[in-house]
Amino acid sequence: MQGILTSIRRAITGEVLSDLLKLSRTVLEDTGDSPKNVAAVLAAAAFEDTIRRMAERNGIDAEGKLSEVLSALKSTGVIQGAQVGIAQSYLGFRNKALHANWDQIDRPEVVSVLGFVEQLILKQFG
Repeated sequence: MQGILTSIRRAITGEVLSDLLKLSRTVLEDTGDSPKNVAAVLAAAAFEDTIRRMAERNGIDAEGKLSEVLSALKSTGVIQGAQVGIAQSYLGFRNKALHANWDQIDRPEVVSVLGFVEQLILKQFG
């Protein structure tokens, strides 16, 4: 029974995070800075939530600084290779988006974060 509940929870998590990414991509289709800014916040939220849920799923404390959670995911081998550097680089994006530093964010960066998070979701919750 526990295995079924875990499987259902993982599937629901994947669906919710995927919906957040879809919403971000839909908003990003509009032109102008406002849609880009909204999409950036949604992408940053999806990035952070995905990282924290990956930690929880793998028995890692998901509380505290996101950089520490990423370090724990790296040290346990949950994320490896290029994923580590990419995830760490997106910490800056997350901070810029959630602190409304819009002039420091461009559309290609938002799209890049979305693609990265999609891959994490597919691997961890798909």
